[in-house]
Amino acid sequence: KLYIKLQRILTEHYLSPVISALTFGERGSLTKAHWQVLQNTATGHLIAISGLHLGLVAAGSFNLFLIFFKFFPLARFTPKQFKESITDTNNRYLVITASVLLSVFYAYLAGFSIPTLRALLMLVLFWLLRLFTIKMTVSRWLLFTIMLIVLLMPFSLFTTSFWLSFWAVSLIFMLLWRFKTRFKQAPLENGSTYSKMTFKIKNALISLFFLQIALMLFMLPITVIFNQQISAVALFANLVAVPWMSVTSIPLSLLSIINLALSDFF
Repeated sequence: KLYIKLQRILTEHYLSPVISALTFGERGSLTKAHWQVLQNTATGHLIAISGLHLGLVAAGSFNLFLIFFKFFPLARFTPKQFKESITDTNNRYLVITASVLLSVFYAYLAGFSIPTLRALLMLVLFWLLRLFTIKMTVSRWLLFTIMLIVLLMPFSLFTTSFWLSFWAVSLIFMLLWRFKTRFKQAPLENGSTYSKMTFKIKNALISLFFLQIALMLFMLPITVIFNQQISAVALFANLVAVPWMSVTSIPLSLLSIINLALSDFF
């Protein structure tokens, strides 16, 4: 019903099929011209709902709910018999639960495809470890996730996305560990609030640029093996497309679907 409602609202535009792909994982409406652009720029991963999209949904909803529960007087609106338990409960449990539910909803919109299920499984496992305060290294968490995915979806081993996604995730964690001093630089303590904010933004942009370059270089071998080609503009296209999609297109598309779902009640 939500998909049909979205199709009625969308106007006839060149980028309308991209919105359907970002929200419901429906890529059947993409034309040959769309696929040609995505292939030439190596940005096809941005419209396949998987780890990047679920990660953005989980992180964004976590921060929003955290701010909400921090300033919203929840205890005032709860019955007396539940007020004590609500007050004693750590708000992070509620925030994590809300974040997981929203991520499951986004995976549901995508039809619980195999790439989406893999990303959702990794995300749920990560939050469960946080909820039950179980300490596990990144390498063990990644290996444990791979084991669960192979047990639940053994035919994933024969898909290209399985190897590409786990290779990319492993590279990101390796780079964050190896160059952690580069990513965790702190501003000067005696600086002004404006200078600290400017330093953080500048450091984040430089770190993103460095991470994107390193990721593209290390992804080249496995990309060539599976796709039999190298895109000359892939690095520059991803440097623009990944932040743009992460900050604007994907969050706004998801908010539009949530608004569609809530519009039936108001």
